Amino acid sequence: MRSQVKWLGLFWFLKLSRNTQLHELQIHAIT
Repeated sequence: MRSQVKWLGLFWFLKLSRNTQLHELQIHAIT
């Protein structure tokens, strides 16, 4: 159970960091 939570948190962390990177790229593309 605890390992599942750890992997789920890691998944969300990667997903969020990926989204922020895409957002930053979009901002750089606009400016």
